[in-house]
Amino acid sequence: MLAAQAKLKDNLLKEQKMKQKLSLDLLQEQVNPHFLYNTLDNICSLAEINENETLIEVVMNLSKFYRETLSKGSFYVTIKDEISITTAYLNIMRIRYFNKFEFTISCPDYLKAYPCLKLLLQPIVENSIYHGIAQIYYTGMINIDITESENGIRFTVRDNGVGISQKRIEEIWEEQNSHFGLKNVDQRIKLYYGDQYGLKIEQNADNGCTITLEIAKEV
Repeated sequence: MLAAQAKLKDNLLKEQKMKQKLSLDLLQEQVNPHFLYNTLDNICSLAEINENETLIEVVMNLSKFYRETLSKGSFYVTIKDEISITTAYLNIMRIRYFNKFEFTISCPDYLKAYPCLKLLLQPIVENSIYHGIAQIYYTGMINIDITESENGIRFTVRDNGVGISQKRIEEIWEEQNSHFGLKNVDQRIKLYYGDQYGLKIEQNADNGCTITLEIAKEV
């Protein structure tokens, strides 16, 4: 009996430490200097060529991104806020990539009040841009659909980029340094919602990649 209690306590402690580590990784990503520096460089370039309207758009979206990811003191946000964070990020990246891609986000109004882990979508769309759309010669497209599933809420991100090989998918799951990326998102989901939830990566039949993640409706 005592051994079982000790084992349970040890498992709970390990789980708590893992949550703290992944939460720290998330906090570090929220103040990611590379994203900030690159965006500031973009702002300087726009100022030099007097692209004032575009410059204002970048500054407003950058302010919104950091305000909503840093100021609320919680690792949870509403889905409405998660959409706002993701939209701000995509608006910045679309300008940085000279309108190389477009995006849509679809979500029923009744789901927007539900809570979710913060920054679930940003690493997914970042992956779509850097590893898919950046390498194509045609106009990229990112479609985000948020729907109710049988067991919770499903987020589906589709892009029409170069796609992803099975080998690369396996490498993602085997990566030891999951500081912040697809594996980190999957780990956070499983820790906070349970092993039945998580992330799935698939190569599209035509071109591009689809990443699906599922969470519980209640935290």
